[in-house]
Amino acid sequence: MKRKLALIFIGNGWGAPDMRTAKGPAKVAEALSGLHKHEKPEIFYMDFHKPNSLRVDTKIPKDALSDCFSQVTQVSKSLSSLVMDVIQKGLFPIVIGGDHSIAIGTWSGVRLAKPERDFGLLWFDAHMDAHTPKTSESQSPHGMPLATLMGKGFSDWVNLGQVTPKLYPANLALLGIRSYEKGEAQLLEENHVKVFYQDDIERVGLDDAYKEAYKQVTRTTPYFGVTIDIDAFDPSIAPGTGTVEENGLMDKDLLPLIKGLRSNPNCLALEIAEFNPDKDEDNKTLNLIINLINEVLKEA
Repeated sequence: MKRKLALIFIGNGWGAPDMRTAKGPAKVAEALSGLHKHEKPEIFYMDFHKPNSLRVDTKIPKDALSDCFSQVTQVSKSLSSLVMDVIQKGLFPIVIGGDHSIAIGTWSGVRLAKPERDFGLLWFDAHMDAHTPKTSESQSPHGMPLATLMGKGFSDWVNLGQVTPKLYPANLALLGIRSYEKGEAQLLEENHVKVFYQDDIERVGLDDAYKEAYKQVTRTTPYFGVTIDIDAFDPSIAPGTGTVEENGLMDKDLLPLIKGLRSNPNCLALEIAEFNPDKDEDNKTLNLIINLINEVLKEA
C-alpha cells in the first residue's frame, strides 16, 4: 500500500540547551525539493523560534527552564494535533525536527489518531531519553520524551490528549544506546523495556538486533513506528547532531532494514530528530537524512 506522504517540518529547539537543531528542518525541506515534485506530498512547516533567537548553551539556564517547558508543551500540542489529523486522512507522516522532545508530539498524535490502537516503537538513539524532571540533572526536555510517552514525568506532556500512557513498555525497543544516566536506565529496567546497547549490536549485528527489536515491539500489536535520533549514527557519517557520541550505527547497516516502510500499512509514522546543520561537515548528515527518507519511500 503506497500511502500519500505528509512531510512535517518542526523547527523546534526548545528541548535542548543548544537550540540550533531548530535549523535542521528548513535544510532538509530545501534538500527534498525534488521529492516534493515527484511525490506531491502534503507539506507542513512549523517554526517555533523568532529569527536569530536560538540559544547555544551547554546547559539550559535555570531562569529559562520554565519557558522551555511551556514552549515544549505548545510544540507538543500543535504537533500532536497535526499528526493526528494527517493519519486520520490516511497519509503517511514523516516528521523532521528539531530536538527529540518532538517525539512527545509525534507519537501522542499517532496514538490520538486512534486512541484504542496500541502500537510499538523502534527507538534509534545514542541516548535513552527516559528521564523525568525528578531524575534529570540537566532538566533538558529532549532527554525526557520516552518517559513521557510511557506516562512518567511532567503532567502537561503526559496527559496530552487525555490518553495515558501513549506507549506501553512491552511495545518499546531502543537500539544503539551508548550514553545514559542512572535514573533513566533504572526506569527502563523497572519497566522491562528492551534495550539494545551499541555493544550488543556490534556483537550480533544490526540485522539480528533489528529483527529481535521488531519482534518485540509487534508482539502484542501489528502496528509500529520508527524514530531516529541522528546521534544514533557514528559521527564519521553524522557529525551534524545535537549531542555527538562516538562509535555509533552505520548507514549501510540500517538503510536496508527500513527500505519500503511506507508501503507497510502497519508502519504508522517515521520521525527523524536532532539534526544540527551548524555542526555538519560537507553535508554528510544532511545527505544521510535524505537517504533515510528515500529508502523508506522505496517499494518494499
